[in-house]
Amino acid sequence: MQLDGLDRRILAILQDDCTLSHARVGEEVGLSGSAVRRRVQAMRDGGVIAREVAIIAEQAGVGGITVVVSVTFERETREAYDAFREAMRREDRVLQCYATAGQFDFIVIVAAKSTEDYESWGEATLMSNPSLRRYDSFVVWSTVKFTTKRPVWAAADD
Repeated sequence: MQLDGLDRRILAILQDDCTLSHARVGEEVGLSGSAVRRRVQAMRDGGVIAREVAIIAEQAGVGGITVVVSVTFERETREAYDAFREAMRREDRVLQCYATAGQFDFIVIVAAKSTEDYESWGEATLMSNPSLRRYDSFVVWSTVKFTTKRPVWAAADD
């Protein structure tokens, strides 16, 4: 889907607050509410907008810890990578999983109830994987910055 400047402005606004009415977004970008609604629906249908979600504040009292995990494979095969990707997709505790270039093969962001809970999960899920050489775990003390907002760069012809 080709995005124009108005689409990019709409996306920037919705990334800050997707609960705004189409009319309110239209006021910001100079369109009618119905025009914004059509554009947003087209971006949903075109796969530009993947999901609209609620993000839980750290202070919400749901508890738990976040662990950043670097994963290095012993045997780097397509089958091993595919199996790992699929296992990470199935894991409710895995918040994010990235295949990376460089020293580590994957970086995984994991939510756990406690360090003990994470340790059990790591042993069952990572340590039991014969393709892995090692994994290193980094417990997050505090969040300095967290956002899901991606920059929406203009195309060269805008």
